[in-house]
Amino acid sequence: MIQVDRTLGLILAGGKATRFGRDKRYEPLGGKPLISHAISRLEPQVSLLAISANEQVFGQESRQLLHDAATNQGPLFGILAGIEFAKQRGFKWVVTAPADSPFAPLDLVERLTRNGEKQVRFAQQREQLHPIFGAWNTNVINELKALVNSGERKIDRASEKLGGYSYEEWGSGNYFFNINRPDDIEKAKQFYEASRSSS
Repeated sequence: MIQVDRTLGLILAGGKATRFGRDKRYEPLGGKPLISHAISRLEPQVSLLAISANEQVFGQESRQLLHDAATNQGPLFGILAGIEFAKQRGFKWVVTAPADSPFAPLDLVERLTRNGEKQVRFAQQREQLHPIFGAWNTNVINELKALVNSGERKIDRASEKLGGYSYEEWGSGNYFFNINRPDDIEKAKQFYEASRSSS
C-alpha cells in the first residue's frame, strides 16, 4: 500500500441513516464498527485522515473532526469542509470514502490521484460510477463553494460544473459495497467472512 503525500483522507459520516433505522456507523462487522473498517482502509493511504460528521464520532476522538452542520443535505457540504481544511494546510487532494463502505480499495488514493487530467476523479466499477469515492483537487475550492451556496447538492452534477470528471475503473470485488438497509449488513458479513477465508 502506498501513502500519497499531500493528500487528506475524508470519511463522510454525516448521513441520517433513515433507511437503516439506527446509527449504522457503529453496526458491528467482524468485531469492529463499520466506521472503523472504513477508517482502517483509507487512513494508511493518506497523509492525514479527517471525519466529516454532525457530532463527535465515538471512539475516534483523536482524529480530526470536521463538523457537518448541514444535516441530511447530502455529502457536498462535508466535501467542501474537507477541501477548505485541506487547502489551508497545503494539501493538494482530498480523497473521500463513506463510513458505511467497509471494503474500500487499498489502492484507492494512489489510483485516483495519479492521473491529473481532471480536478475531480471518481471510482467506477462495471460501468457504475461511485462518486462518493472521489478525489478532489483543492484548487476547486472557490468554484465548489459558489456551487454549494447556490443550492447545488449533487456530487456528479457539481463535478460537471467544475469542468467534468474522469474516473478510474476497478475490476471484480466488493470494494464499493455500501450498507443502506439492515439486510445489507448480512451481505457484508458474508463478504467479510469470505475475504478472511481466502486470505
